[in-house]
This record gives sequence, structure tokens and C-alpha cells, in this order.
Amino acid sequence: MTSQLPNTLETSFVVPQALNRGGGRFEEDDSYPCLVRFGDRRVIVCKDDWQWILQRFDGKRWVNISYHLNRDVLIERSGANGSALDVLRSLPAPASQANAEPPESGEAQRERERRERKAQRPETAEERERQAAIAFELTKAMRGKVTGRSKP
Repeated sequence: MTSQLPNTLETSFVVPQALNRGGGRFEEDDSYPCLVRFGDRRVIVCKDDWQWILQRFDGKRWVNISYHLNRDVLIERSGANGSALDVLRSLPAPASQANAEPPESGEAQRERERRERKAQRPETAEERERQAAIAFELTKAMRGKVTGRSKP
């Protein structure tokens, strides 16, 4: 029994960009934008716009096969031919990605932000005490304005 591939033909073809603005949020969705489909495979750009992902359709959803930063390796592993191969060859060469850095993971971002907050904290007990006194005076002044009372 052969599985029916959604929105694909048995031969290689390029998905026109005008039609490829699908609403799929997840990379395994059939409506997730792709660069090219051929047979039961397709190539997409990851959601962070950092790497290419080669996927295979398993009858229900798209499953990731491999992840690539290098165009030549992607072409080699994809097995694409014809117009699909032309599309993959038009992707940026690895040299254009040489200085690029991957996006920061959520955990790495939280750790960086924690270090930045810690660096902004006062270094000495005297400095912390001075900032606490300023905050106390500001709070006292604001309470007087809100209640209409004047400061003593």
C-alpha cells in the first residue's frame, strides 16, 4: 500500500514562494514553508532561520532526517535531482556562513541575563545600603504625593 503525500507530485518540483507562506507553526506540519519538495522528501529552513532540515514524509507528518549548515553536504545527503537539485544549488555556499553564530538557546539566554543582572548589582555593602536608603526615600516621597500629605 502506498501512502498519499500531501500537496506533492511523484516527480521533483519547486514550491513557488508565493504559495509557500503557509501557516504551519511546527516544522513537521505539512503547511510549514519549505524550499523544495521531491518525492517523499522536502527541505525546510528551521524556525530560527539557522539551518536547513531534510525531512521525510511518514504518512502522517514530516520527520526530520538530517540537519545541515553546509549546502554541499545537504545536496549530497538529500539525493535531490532535476529542478530540486537546482534549488538546493542556489542556496548560500558554506563560506557565507563562516562567521555566523547559532542563535542562543533559551537556557543560555537566561544564564546570560542572570550574569548581566548580577553584574549590575552593587559591589559593596555600603553601596547596597545607599541604594536601599534612596529607594526608601523615594517610596516615602511617593506616598506623601498619593495621600496628599506633606513631608515632615
